[in-house]
Amino acid sequence: MESRLFEILREIKSYMKFLILNVNLNIALCDFYGNIPFEASSYLSEFMVHQCLLCQKIKGKHLKSCLHQQAFVKRKILRNEKPFFGSCYAGVYEYIVPIVENGIYRGFISITGYLPPTPRVSVFNPELNLLQKSTEKTLRSEIPSEKFLQTVIAPLKNSLKLLTYYYNVNEIKPQLKDDYLHQLILQYIAENYLRPLTMPVIAEELHYSESYLSHIFREKQHQSIMQYVHALKIKYAKLLLRATNKNITEISELLGFQDSNYFSAVFKKSTGCSPRTFRNEQQCAAAYPSSPTINAPQTTDR
Repeated sequence: MESRLFEILREIKSYMKFLILNVNLNIALCDFYGNIPFEASSYLSEFMVHQCLLCQKIKGKHLKSCLHQQAFVKRKILRNEKPFFGSCYAGVYEYIVPIVENGIYRGFISITGYLPPTPRVSVFNPELNLLQKSTEKTLRSEIPSEKFLQTVIAPLKNSLKLLTYYYNVNEIKPQLKDDYLHQLILQYIAENYLRPLTMPVIAEELHYSESYLSHIFREKQHQSIMQYVHALKIKYAKLLLRATNKNITEISELLGFQDSNYFSAVFKKSTGCSPRTFRNEQQCAAAYPSSPTINAPQTTDR
């Protein structure tokens, strides 16, 4: 990957983490797959999924409706490229920031997780209403001002536009079938990894055999599909353990694990310690930061 491109990606990832941890925003990059370089979308995949609990529960059974709503957002962006507030299919209030460069749509930034000013009730879908009520306490009632959101999002928006400068969608090279399928798997996992994913589920939804998907993914990624899924879950678990007061059972449920004991076992296998120990260590590190080391200045021969 070109060094300048990688530098921009690192800046984007670093600022995304800052907005999540320090500004306490529930933020996601939406619809960027295929509109930015494949290497870039893979590098930023952890941020390309809504981390709102209601969104995750809805996508488990109403994924097509969510994708239809995303297509509606794209059409609205193409009519008017300005940021706007609105409610998604699940009734979650969000702020949408379009990324459009030289008239070409690249995707959008979503800042979500808020209760709508006017409660939405679906008269056609009682199940959706129950899900809304069950997760209502996870949504925030205080919505930041648009001026504040525009200010904190501006560096991210500019970095994403700079990223697209290095990529022209009109010059996409033809992909081999295996490369396309690898990207399709990564995209599907990024959008669904907080669901209780299994190989049969992935194979059924992508319409390929389990063995073929496994072979292609391992050849390209050098790990199994479920290892990759668990790695994303553990990465998000670390974020939740550091930045929230959610208990282990709540985090386990949010990550799509059916059993908190199984989640703890997967976490320990990946990190070498239990979720509780990890949280305690992070809290101690924050309370008692280590003293900085001072290195002797280095000279460089010109």
